[in-house]
Amino acid sequence: MNELLDTIKSLFTRKYTSPVHLALGMLIAFGYLYFPELAVALFVLFALVEIWQSITYWYFGPAKNLKAIDFEVAHYNDEGVTDFWESLVGVSVGLFLIVVLRAFGVL
Repeated sequence: MNELLDTIKSLFTRKYTSPVHLALGMLIAFGYLYFPELAVALFVLFALVEIWQSITYWYFGPAKNLKAIDFEVAHYNDEGVTDFWESLVGVSVGLFLIVVLRAFGVL
């Protein structure tokens, strides 16, 4: 149980924007009920922004190393990929809540 609580705590305290990423994911999940195309577009655009952040950080960041053949984002301390995973957790929680609320007849 402590591991679960530590994981949840780390989701909300990794960066000051972590709760925003989780909330964005939940907003996308609930937006899918009424505007599915917009929700999918928002999620894809968020993923593209985070990929772009990773690429630009690799090329222009302080740890630039053009001789590195085996590129890994983790070598450059970029957190864009983790931001995306936080929003995916938000989408998953939102979809779970939608399923539960539909099962109980609330939605």
